[in-house]
Amino acid sequence: MARLVAAGGFSTELSPGKVTLGEGPGVDISLPRGQGLAPIHAELRPLLGGFVLKHLAKDHETFVNGGPVTSLRNLSCGDILT
Repeated sequence: MARLVAAGGFSTELSPGKVTLGEGPGVDISLPRGQGLAPIHAELRPLLGGFVLKHLAKDHETFVNGGPVTSLRNLSCGDILT
């Protein structure tokens, strides 16, 4: 099973389906406030044994390994999301 590890020691296993991330209520994984996240910031979807990140926030940015994500991005083990 895949695992999401965040700054500050937060860690959780990812469910096999679509997962939403953000600081607000109603997301599947609520991350700590104060990190520049939108209430509903991004979505992780399983794809061919890995995951795809979908950027959802209109007024916030999403980065993978320092590069901006404007729509979809395939993720690899060890990628860093900020």
